[in-house]
Amino acid sequence: MVDVANEFLLSTQLKEFLEYEAKKNPIKGDGNKFSWDEKGVQSDRVSTGGSGLLDAIYLKKPTEGTVVVEKSVAALIQERISNLEEEITRMRSRVRFFKIAILIFFVATMMLVGEVFALLRGG
Repeated sequence: MVDVANEFLLSTQLKEFLEYEAKKNPIKGDGNKFSWDEKGVQSDRVSTGGSGLLDAIYLKKPTEGTVVVEKSVAALIQERISNLEEEITRMRSRVRFFKIAILIFFVATMMLVGEVFALLRGG
């Protein structure tokens, strides 16, 4: 039960984080090609074509040999990966905290149950 609640909490927070990141760097797609909107880059350069790597990631298309990406796309991927790694670190510390809190609550509950049984036996 705790795992389900924990999974729901993590999936909700991960969804919120990904939505926040997507707002910072929106993805443009026409069903066949995907590309990221880049701030400060001329729009005609961005719209000239998608990246084979983005197509492989978002459309789950197999890559053909070597995939070449522009520096700006590589920088966006690197930024997203680093943001996700930071979020994973924060989530792990939260999970560790909640595990400790659950353990403390479990021990306290067991102590209270023991006290109730002792009182019921007339002790």
